[in-house]
Amino acid sequence: KKDLILHKDRTEKSSCFRLNEGQILKISATDNKKWCLIETETGKKGWLLVNNFNYFPDMKAEASDIFIGLSHAD
Repeated sequence: KKDLILHKDRTEKSSCFRLNEGQILKISATDNKKWCLIETETGKKGWLLVNNFNYFPDMKAEASDIFIGLSHAD
């Protein structure tokens, strides 16, 4: 739905890059705290910063505002 800002490393001060909306992504890994490793179909990888399981502070948005087809359970 929207562009995604990803970090090159798992630190909040690491450099970031933007993925344009409309790409198919895979969540490859997580630290179960605040980082998810995102991978594109072409193999580009970056770390997504997450707060409270659903909020992305770099984009100031919740998961439902960013992703289509995201499913989750606890």
